[in-house]
Amino acid sequence: MVRLTSWADPLVAEIARRTGIPREHLAVGLGGELLANVLEQVSGLFTKGLGKVAVDAVAGSIAVGYAVFGKDVPERLRRELLTVGSHLLLRILEAANYVEFKAQLDSFINALRTRGLAYAVSSMFATPGEVMAKLGLGTRGVAVATPPGRVAVTVVPPTATPAPTPTPSPRPTPKAF
Repeated sequence: MVRLTSWADPLVAEIARRTGIPREHLAVGLGGELLANVLEQVSGLFTKGLGKVAVDAVAGSIAVGYAVFGKDVPERLRRELLTVGSHLLLRILEAANYVEFKAQLDSFINALRTRGLAYAVSSMFATPGEVMAKLGLGTRGVAVATPPGRVAVTVVPPTATPAPTPTPSPRPTPKAF
């Protein structure tokens, strides 16, 4: 039997004993939320803007859909999937800036019309340089392939800034006799 959150059972055992709430219920809540947050961070690492919304919506819909419509799905797995899926779907609403979302959607549709599907879809995913920046890593000395029409991003960590070079003191001018 598949259990996504069985690792959380020992973590919540004492809380369950003290509160009278079944350990399995607490583990599903805690583990499901933590798993959903990890999925959200991973999707945010490789996607941006409209792409993140799309990936979270698809992942959340699959989880909820399987929990609701799946055949012979154990009750605990249903609750785990509902927790993960509802977190991802509701996070879309929480993070939505409707003005920004509309601008991104308009930009996507415009890119689709003018540059084609490949360019429009590639604009929803982070470039290798953007992923490196999100991870806090520099790309100095690393060749990064950039798709046509995209701008390469070079990230230099703040600690790698060279110290300013001192300005030389002016030379004394020779005195005339």
